[in-house]
Amino acid sequence: MNMLSVAWKLSFYQVWNRKRRWSTVAMFLLPVLLVLGIAMFARHPDTTEFYKGFVTNALGFFLIPFVAVFWGTAVLTDEIEGKTLVYLWTRPRHRGTLLLLKLMFMWVWLALLVFSGVAAGYLFAYSTNNAGGLLENLPVLLWDWRALTLAAIAYSSIGFLFSVLFRKPLTYAILLVYAWEVIPNVGPGFLKRISIRQQMLALVTHKEEPGRIAKTLMSDVVITEMQAIATLLVVAAVCCVATVFIAPQREFLSDDPARNQ
Repeated sequence: MNMLSVAWKLSFYQVWNRKRRWSTVAMFLLPVLLVLGIAMFARHPDTTEFYKGFVTNALGFFLIPFVAVFWGTAVLTDEIEGKTLVYLWTRPRHRGTLLLLKLMFMWVWLALLVFSGVAAGYLFAYSTNNAGGLLENLPVLLWDWRALTLAAIAYSSIGFLFSVLFRKPLTYAILLVYAWEVIPNVGPGFLKRISIRQQMLALVTHKEEPGRIAKTLMSDVVITEMQAIATLLVVAAVCCVATVFIAPQREFLSDDPARNQ
Protein backbone atom coordinates (compact mmCIF):
# COMPACT_ATOMS: atom_id res chain seq x y z
CA MET A 1 0.00 0.00 0.00
CA ASN A 2 2.88 2.34 0.80
CA MET A 3 4.37 1.71 -2.65
CA LEU A 4 1.05 2.57 -4.31
CA SER A 5 0.89 5.82 -2.37
CA VAL A 6 4.45 6.74 -3.32
CA ALA A 7 3.83 5.90 -6.99
CA TRP A 8 0.69 8.06 -7.07
CA LYS A 9 2.49 11.01 -5.47
CA LEU A 10 5.36 10.69 -7.93
CA SER A 11 3.00 10.61 -10.92
CA PHE A 12 1.12 13.64 -9.59
CA TYR A 13 4.37 15.51 -9.04
CA GLN A 14 5.61 14.62 -12.53
CA VAL A 15 2.56 16.16 -14.19
CA TRP A 16 1.85 19.06 -11.82
CA ASN A 17 5.23 20.05 -10.39
CA ARG A 18 6.16 23.72 -10.49
CA LYS A 19 8.17 23.45 -13.70
CA ARG A 20 5.48 21.55 -15.64
CA ARG A 21 2.27 22.88 -14.18
CA TRP A 22 1.57 25.44 -16.87
CA SER A 23 2.73 23.22 -19.72
CA THR A 24 0.34 20.52 -18.50
CA VAL A 25 -2.52 23.02 -18.37
CA ALA A 26 -1.60 24.08 -21.91
CA MET A 27 -1.71 20.46 -23.09
CA PHE A 28 -5.20 20.07 -21.69
CA LEU A 29 -6.40 23.38 -23.11
CA LEU A 30 -4.84 23.08 -26.56
CA PRO A 31 -7.57 20.86 -28.08
CA VAL A 32 -10.26 23.01 -26.49
CA LEU A 33 -8.75 26.23 -27.85
CA LEU A 34 -8.38 24.69 -31.31
CA VAL A 35 -12.04 23.71 -31.37
CA LEU A 36 -13.13 27.12 -30.07
CA GLY A 37 -11.06 28.85 -32.73
CA ILE A 38 -12.66 26.86 -35.50
CA ALA A 39 -16.13 27.34 -34.03
CA MET A 40 -15.63 31.11 -33.84
CA PHE A 41 -13.90 31.82 -37.15
CA ALA A 42 -14.89 29.04 -39.57
CA ARG A 43 -17.94 29.71 -41.71
CA HIS A 44 -20.34 26.77 -41.84
CA PRO A 45 -17.72 24.09 -41.08
CA ASP A 46 -18.49 20.46 -41.87
CA THR A 47 -18.65 19.28 -38.27
CA THR A 48 -18.54 15.57 -39.12
CA GLU A 49 -15.40 15.90 -41.23
CA PHE A 50 -13.86 18.21 -38.66
CA TYR A 51 -14.40 15.71 -35.85
CA LYS A 52 -12.94 12.88 -37.92
CA GLY A 53 -9.80 14.82 -38.78
CA PHE A 54 -9.51 16.28 -35.29
CA VAL A 55 -9.53 12.89 -33.56
CA THR A 56 -7.35 10.97 -36.03
CA ASN A 57 -4.85 13.72 -36.91
CA ALA A 58 -4.69 16.58 -34.38
CA LEU A 59 -5.06 14.20 -31.43
CA GLY A 60 -4.17 10.74 -32.72
CA PHE A 61 -1.14 11.68 -34.81
CA PHE A 62 0.31 14.78 -33.14
CA LEU A 63 -0.69 15.61 -29.56
CA ILE A 64 -1.33 12.21 -27.97
CA PRO A 65 1.83 10.40 -29.24
CA PHE A 66 4.07 13.29 -28.22
CA VAL A 67 2.61 13.74 -24.73
CA ALA A 68 2.44 9.97 -24.12
CA VAL A 69 6.08 9.44 -25.11
CA PHE A 70 7.17 12.51 -23.13
CA TRP A 71 5.41 11.39 -19.95
CA GLY A 72 6.51 7.79 -20.48
CA THR A 73 10.22 8.66 -20.65
CA ALA A 74 9.89 11.10 -17.75
CA VAL A 75 8.70 8.33 -15.42
CA LEU A 76 12.37 7.44 -14.91
CA THR A 77 14.33 10.45 -16.13
CA ASP A 78 12.52 12.83 -13.78
CA GLU A 79 13.67 10.75 -10.83
CA ILE A 80 17.25 10.75 -12.11
CA GLU A 81 17.31 14.48 -12.81
CA GLY A 82 15.62 15.50 -9.58
CA LYS A 83 17.25 12.87 -7.33
CA THR A 84 13.89 12.79 -5.60
CA LEU A 85 13.71 9.20 -4.44
CA VAL A 86 16.71 7.54 -2.81
CA TYR A 87 14.56 4.43 -2.42
CA LEU A 88 14.91 3.79 -6.16
CA TRP A 89 18.67 3.76 -6.07
CA THR A 90 19.33 1.96 -2.77
CA ARG A 91 16.79 -0.84 -3.28
CA PRO A 92 17.06 -1.86 -6.94
CA ARG A 93 15.01 -5.01 -6.34
CA HIS A 94 11.87 -2.90 -5.98
CA ARG A 95 12.86 -0.19 -8.44
CA GLY A 96 11.17 -1.72 -11.48
CA THR A 97 7.92 -2.36 -9.62
CA LEU A 98 7.69 1.18 -8.29
CA LEU A 99 8.44 2.68 -11.70
CA LEU A 100 5.80 0.46 -13.29
CA LEU A 101 3.20 1.57 -10.75
CA LYS A 102 4.12 5.18 -11.42
CA LEU A 103 3.66 4.58 -15.17
CA MET A 104 0.24 3.05 -14.55
CA PHE A 105 -0.82 6.12 -12.62
CA MET A 106 0.49 8.21 -15.51
CA TRP A 107 -2.01 6.37 -17.68
CA VAL A 108 -4.77 7.96 -15.57
CA TRP A 109 -3.47 11.43 -16.48
CA LEU A 110 -3.18 10.40 -20.12
CA ALA A 111 -6.77 9.14 -20.10
CA LEU A 112 -7.94 12.48 -18.71
CA LEU A 113 -5.97 14.36 -21.36
CA VAL A 114 -7.45 12.21 -24.12
CA PHE A 115 -10.95 12.71 -22.75
CA SER A 116 -10.60 16.49 -22.65
CA GLY A 117 -9.49 16.52 -26.29
CA VAL A 118 -12.07 14.09 -27.64
CA ALA A 119 -14.85 15.73 -25.61
CA ALA A 120 -13.99 19.14 -27.05
CA GLY A 121 -14.27 17.85 -30.62
CA TYR A 122 -17.40 15.85 -29.76
CA LEU A 123 -19.21 18.83 -28.25
CA PHE A 124 -18.45 20.93 -31.31
CA ALA A 125 -19.46 18.25 -33.80
CA TYR A 126 -22.59 16.86 -32.15
CA SER A 127 -24.11 19.84 -30.35
CA THR A 128 -25.80 21.03 -33.53
CA ASN A 129 -29.32 19.86 -34.26
CA ASN A 130 -28.50 18.39 -37.64
CA ALA A 131 -25.86 16.09 -36.13
CA GLY A 132 -28.34 14.08 -34.08
CA GLY A 133 -27.75 15.57 -30.65
CA LEU A 134 -25.27 14.90 -27.85
CA LEU A 135 -26.92 12.04 -25.99
CA GLU A 136 -27.76 10.05 -29.10
CA ASN A 137 -24.11 10.10 -30.17
CA LEU A 138 -22.57 9.51 -26.74
CA PRO A 139 -21.12 6.10 -27.78
CA VAL A 140 -19.00 7.97 -30.35
CA LEU A 141 -17.27 9.88 -27.54
CA LEU A 142 -16.72 6.77 -25.41
CA TRP A 143 -15.45 4.58 -28.26
CA ASP A 144 -13.05 7.20 -29.58
CA TRP A 145 -11.82 7.89 -26.05
CA ARG A 146 -11.11 4.18 -25.66
CA ALA A 147 -9.23 4.04 -28.98
CA LEU A 148 -6.95 7.01 -28.24
CA THR A 149 -6.37 6.01 -24.62
CA LEU A 150 -5.19 2.52 -25.60
CA ALA A 151 -2.87 4.08 -28.20
CA ALA A 152 -1.54 6.51 -25.57
CA ILE A 153 -0.82 3.61 -23.20
CA ALA A 154 1.18 1.86 -25.91
CA TYR A 155 3.11 5.03 -26.80
CA SER A 156 3.95 5.80 -23.17
CA SER A 157 5.14 2.23 -22.62
CA ILE A 158 7.59 2.63 -25.52
CA GLY A 159 8.91 5.81 -23.91
CA PHE A 160 9.15 3.97 -20.58
CA LEU A 161 11.33 1.27 -22.17
CA PHE A 162 13.54 3.75 -23.99
CA SER A 163 14.24 5.59 -20.72
CA VAL A 164 16.33 2.65 -19.49
CA LEU A 165 18.01 1.96 -22.82
CA PHE A 166 19.22 5.23 -24.32
CA ARG A 167 21.05 8.40 -23.48
CA LYS A 168 18.32 10.58 -25.00
CA PRO A 169 15.17 8.46 -24.65
CA LEU A 170 12.69 11.19 -25.57
CA THR A 171 14.41 12.01 -28.85
CA TYR A 172 14.80 8.39 -29.91
CA ALA A 173 11.29 7.43 -28.85
CA ILE A 174 9.71 10.28 -30.83
CA LEU A 175 11.76 9.38 -33.91
CA LEU A 176 10.70 5.74 -33.62
CA VAL A 177 7.04 6.51 -33.00
CA TYR A 178 6.58 8.85 -35.96
CA ALA A 179 8.64 6.64 -38.30
CA TRP A 180 6.56 3.71 -37.08
CA GLU A 181 3.40 5.50 -38.18
CA VAL A 182 4.68 6.69 -41.57
CA ILE A 183 6.25 3.46 -42.86
CA PRO A 184 2.98 1.46 -43.10
CA ASN A 185 1.62 4.14 -45.47
CA VAL A 186 4.36 3.58 -48.03
CA GLY A 187 5.21 -0.10 -47.49
CA PRO A 188 3.55 -3.49 -47.84
CA GLY A 189 0.17 -3.95 -46.23
CA PHE A 190 1.32 -6.36 -43.51
CA LEU A 191 3.23 -3.49 -41.85
CA LYS A 192 -0.15 -2.05 -40.98
CA ARG A 193 -0.44 -4.70 -38.26
CA ILE A 194 2.54 -3.33 -36.29
CA SER A 195 1.51 0.33 -36.44
CA ILE A 196 -0.05 1.75 -33.29
CA ARG A 197 -1.88 4.40 -35.31
CA GLN A 198 -3.46 1.76 -37.55
CA GLN A 199 -4.73 -0.11 -34.50
CA MET A 200 -6.21 3.14 -33.22
CA LEU A 201 -7.89 3.79 -36.58
CA ALA A 202 -9.41 0.30 -36.44
CA LEU A 203 -11.05 1.21 -33.11
CA VAL A 204 -12.42 4.70 -33.76
CA THR A 205 -16.06 5.03 -34.72
CA HIS A 206 -15.27 6.66 -38.07
CA LYS A 207 -13.00 4.60 -40.30
CA GLU A 208 -10.35 6.52 -42.17
CA GLU A 209 -9.79 5.68 -45.80
CA PRO A 210 -6.11 5.16 -46.73
CA GLY A 211 -4.43 7.68 -49.00
CA ARG A 212 -4.19 7.20 -52.76
CA ILE A 213 -0.63 5.82 -52.61
CA ALA A 214 -1.30 3.54 -49.67
CA LYS A 215 -4.70 2.30 -50.80
CA THR A 216 -3.46 -0.42 -53.14
CA LEU A 217 -0.86 -1.57 -50.61
CA MET A 218 -3.04 -1.65 -47.51
CA SER A 219 -6.59 -2.25 -48.65
CA ASP A 220 -6.26 -6.03 -48.37
CA VAL A 221 -5.28 -5.88 -44.68
CA VAL A 222 -8.24 -5.81 -42.31
CA ILE A 223 -7.71 -5.26 -38.57
CA THR A 224 -10.59 -6.35 -36.37
CA GLU A 225 -11.51 -4.65 -33.11
CA MET A 226 -10.18 -7.48 -30.95
CA GLN A 227 -6.94 -7.67 -32.94
CA ALA A 228 -6.40 -3.93 -32.50
CA ILE A 229 -7.01 -4.04 -28.74
CA ALA A 230 -4.79 -7.11 -28.33
CA THR A 231 -1.96 -5.54 -30.35
CA LEU A 232 -1.96 -2.34 -28.31
CA LEU A 233 -2.05 -4.24 -25.02
CA VAL A 234 0.72 -6.60 -26.12
CA VAL A 235 2.96 -3.68 -27.12
CA ALA A 236 2.39 -2.05 -23.73
CA ALA A 237 2.90 -5.29 -21.81
CA VAL A 238 6.12 -6.25 -23.61
CA CYS A 239 7.64 -2.79 -23.08
CA CYS A 240 6.65 -2.71 -19.41
CA VAL A 241 7.92 -6.21 -18.64
CA ALA A 242 11.22 -5.52 -20.43
CA THR A 243 11.66 -2.26 -18.50
CA VAL A 244 10.91 -3.87 -15.13
CA PHE A 245 13.49 -6.56 -15.92
CA ILE A 246 16.18 -4.10 -17.09
CA ALA A 247 15.72 -1.33 -14.49
CA PRO A 248 17.14 -3.25 -11.48
CA GLN A 249 20.26 -4.08 -13.52
CA ARG A 250 21.10 -0.41 -14.05
CA GLU A 251 22.73 1.86 -11.48
CA PHE A 252 21.56 5.19 -12.97
CA LEU A 253 24.40 7.21 -11.51
CA SER A 254 24.77 10.90 -12.21
CA ASP A 255 26.85 10.18 -15.29
CA ASP A 256 24.61 7.37 -16.52
CA PRO A 257 23.61 7.64 -20.22
CA ALA A 258 19.93 7.40 -19.27
CA ARG A 259 20.22 10.65 -17.31
CA ASN A 260 19.63 12.94 -20.24
CA GLN A 261 16.43 13.12 -22.27
